[in-house]
Amino acid sequence: MELVHGASASTKSLNYSTDYWNGSGNRYDNAFLFITGFSMGNVLETWTSMPNGLPRGSTYHSISAKVGDGLASDEYIVYGLSQTTITHLIELGRT
Repeated sequence: MELVHGASASTKSLNYSTDYWNGSGNRYDNAFLFITGFSMGNVLETWTSMPNGLPRGSTYHSISAKVGDGLASDEYIVYGLSQTTITHLIELGRT
């Protein structure tokens, strides 16, 4: 299964692109972000973190996690690359 994770806040995505979460920072002079359209289908909405993803046997196609307990920004997860369309690729450089 191909999992695609997205966020509505570019800062959250940028932190993933630059290895911010490991505390090491970006070792490169640039980072890449892409803007993607998600086809969410039957959506499970939640306001809490779901580290184990969709329940086994679920009929949902995606998760929409809203700001709430443990979530600082909205996040989206789809379970197949066919549910995504990349519309823009952005290269960011250091100034």
